[in-house]
Amino acid sequence: MNPTIDLTIDYGEIALDSIIEDDLISEIPIVKTVATVYKIGAAIKERIILKNVLVFFKEFHSGDVEKKKLANFHHKLLSNENYRKKICEIIIIYNERFTETIKSKVVAQLLLSHINQELEFKNFNNLVMIVDSIHPEGIKELANFGRDKKWGNISLQKGVDMSNASLITASGIANISGHLIKITEMGKELFQFGLKNLYK
Repeated sequence: MNPTIDLTIDYGEIALDSIIEDDLISEIPIVKTVATVYKIGAAIKERIILKNVLVFFKEFHSGDVEKKKLANFHHKLLSNENYRKKICEIIIIYNERFTETIKSKVVAQLLLSHINQELEFKNFNNLVMIVDSIHPEGIKELANFGRDKKWGNISLQKGVDMSNASLITASGIANISGHLIKITEMGKELFQFGLKNLYK
């Protein structure tokens, strides 16, 4: 029996792209199916990432930044390699991870607040991590609390959806005690610097 695939090769060590592009291997029916699904999946992922990045920059460029503070931010980006690397990583890595564009908008708002010196880098970074972990419906629920200025000891029996409330507690920006919910300081900051301008 002559196998059509070289069984001595550790295919786990080879990139999927190089496997499915091999003329002989790509003719095997199951490989054709996997290759098609992989290519479609990769194309969808690329479109989502591109959309997130475009939404991020559109939101960022529509924001207000004082010229002097923007110049200070630009100078720090050019002069501090570690800071520049961290800012670029936040923009690129998180926009690659997000499945909903609202998160890209929130991160753009947070960056604007950081540039305007309303948020220290540490808090900016922590809030971006929260945005990454929070469910999109949790973002909307926090925005509702923020618009109504409801921050502490809100009764879950008075029109607050328990399932949505649990979405914000899961990301660490609210606490539930009995039938009461209280937004944490980080939750307040997320609304003030990331959501307030998006949910007017």
